[in-house]
Amino acid sequence: MQRKKVKKSPVKKRNSLRHVEITWIDSGRASGEWSNCEDTMKKPMPICLSTGYWYDQNKEKILIYGAIELDKEGNPIKGTEGSEQEILKKCVEKVHFLDA
Repeated sequence: MQRKKVKKSPVKKRNSLRHVEITWIDSGRASGEWSNCEDTMKKPMPICLSTGYWYDQNKEKILIYGAIELDKEGNPIKGTEGSEQEILKKCVEKVHFLDA
């Protein structure tokens, strides 16, 4: 019995919507409560980890999305992104592309 030849999937083209993991410092912490200035100065800045799909960057920020729509071939469709997050570039410690 002859085996059927398996058709290889075409190589997926990547556009700017690459899967990414970004480690960054949250500089926007504010509780709105009364606090002791000395205690606040002793607290470390929170380190955050965001994952999503890289859209673009400029001098000031990186823009990622938590959800994207795919076409029939499995390629991201620009303009169908959801869960937007802007991250200030000066707060970024590390950028790691997960699909590299």
